[in-house]
Amino acid sequence: MLITKYKQWVTFIFASTCLAAQAMAQESASTWIDPDPLADLLAPLAGAQQALAEQTGLEVELGYTLIGQHASRAEDDARGLLSGSFDIAGHWAPIDGGALGFLVEGGQVIDHNRSEDLSANIGSGFGVNDDLDNTAIAMTELWWEHLLFDGAVTVTLGKVDQTAFFDANALANDETAQFLATPLVNSPAVAFPDNGPGAVVRIDPCEHFYVQLGVGHSEAVASRASFDTLSRHHLFGAVEVGLKPEFADRPGEYRLLLWNTQADGTSSRGFSISCDQHVTERVIVFARFSDADHDVVDFKRFVSAGCGLVEPIAGRTDDLLAAGFAWADPSDPTRREETILETFYRAQLTESVALTGDVQVVLNPADAVDDESVVVVGFRLQLTQ
Repeated sequence: MLITKYKQWVTFIFASTCLAAQAMAQESASTWIDPDPLADLLAPLAGAQQALAEQTGLEVELGYTLIGQHASRAEDDARGLLSGSFDIAGHWAPIDGGALGFLVEGGQVIDHNRSEDLSANIGSGFGVNDDLDNTAIAMTELWWEHLLFDGAVTVTLGKVDQTAFFDANALANDETAQFLATPLVNSPAVAFPDNGPGAVVRIDPCEHFYVQLGVGHSEAVASRASFDTLSRHHLFGAVEVGLKPEFADRPGEYRLLLWNTQADGTSSRGFSISCDQHVTERVIVFARFSDADHDVVDFKRFVSAGCGLVEPIAGRTDDLLAAGFAWADPSDPTRREETILETFYRAQLTESVALTGDVQVVLNPADAVDDESVVVVGFRLQLTQ
């Protein structure tokens, strides 16, 4: 019934995309718009970044992401949401083998008050916008990275994001450029802490194998330093082993993550598998499976999978078309098993601007008051410099 109800709407969106693609497929440039109309406007900023890098060695990258979404239904009148987020990333390597990195982030809900959350309004326990951020400004990462033994060992220490190291995926790991739904970014059945004090040691003994160990503050808050509450009773620990084979010259990566967390006198553990594989030069498939104690995670069992097509239109090397699904069994037996289906097309309009069209279908939202499913249509506009 849901698909039939919105069939004409979804068909129109995809038909329009295909017609636009065919109309411009003959262009040779990798971007849709060439030359870049923002080039002159951004030139002073690009010049300042280059001068800073040349004079001090500090490399800075800026980004802003605007996301608009509209749901077919909601439990109140708030069916749409427009949000924005920004980030400033820096990297400074003053010595051979050593580098300092930082990330400053912030965001805002633009068309509603700061307490609005479209995911909550439709009853989704997963979340349909992993980029949503209501923090005005905060330094969410500040770390030192050091390479040892000719790069075979990498040590990272400071305020870190554990998801930047563990549970990675080539196609489902970046809410600003890939899937928007939270379960298609990282597994919700892993008790990842917020960004905070931590350390990660990665060992790469050979090209096709690695192992890494991480420790962090299980109750960290990204907007604060969190060092004052760090203790042995509030620790998150992880071990991940990864294989990077090639089948017929097609790269892939297969990861096994074991984790344990302690918080409020409770100890929980679990495991997660994340893999991605190129099946052709342009087609990538991915999958995740996680199982966890139900004490500290909202979902005790999780499965996701999908595929992506790089350069779906000849010559559009930075475009990406992908589809995926995610399902999870809640830890709370009173909540329903939720499933999300998502598909998106990301078009690289210019060298600095990418536009994504996104459609999500949320089946049996875990926290909804009824069994009705929801369609969420959205866009994402990202500017990077």
